Amino acid sequence: FGYTVKDGQLVPVTQEQLAISMMRRLRGQGKSLRAIARAAQARGHRLSHTAVQRVLVVGPAAPRRPR
Repeated sequence: FGYTVKDGQLVPVTQEQLAISMMRRLRGQGKSLRAIARAAQARGHRLSHTAVQRVLVVGPAAPRRPR
């Protein structure tokens, strides 16, 4: 969430980056993961509370290198 892979590189997705900023802001305000997921869903993003946690804690996954 937040990036797409283009030519083997991570490229930011603007709308999803804005959602990530919102999630970080809400978490900083002490909102629960479920409340953040509901806020993201209200803006059209399909995320569960566990997906929100992965976005906030893990960040983007590295693109896989071809073997």
